[in-house]
Amino acid sequence: MQKLRDAIVYNRTLHPERTNATLERILEVTENVLQNRAEKHIEQLTSLLLNVPLRQPLNEVQADIVVDFFTGSGLSRDELQRIAEQLEYS
Repeated sequence: MQKLRDAIVYNRTLHPERTNATLERILEVTENVLQNRAEKHIEQLTSLLLNVPLRQPLNEVQADIVVDFFTGSGLSRDELQRIAEQLEYS
């Protein structure tokens, strides 16, 4: 899902003021969108990105891992859309 990836890895030409999303922000958005179903997804995602500091902007490889995780996680299209939108706001 390109919109989700674009919300994690910013186009520095279009948005020079922004940095890539952090794992901390992705986990926060996951919790906001999924609420009581978030814990399982958060655990799985953090295990995939085991050595990534929470507040460090993700690189492109890490962003691809996040996108692949979310697109393969069984979330609805609406949930994926809401995750992407909340990431765009930050």
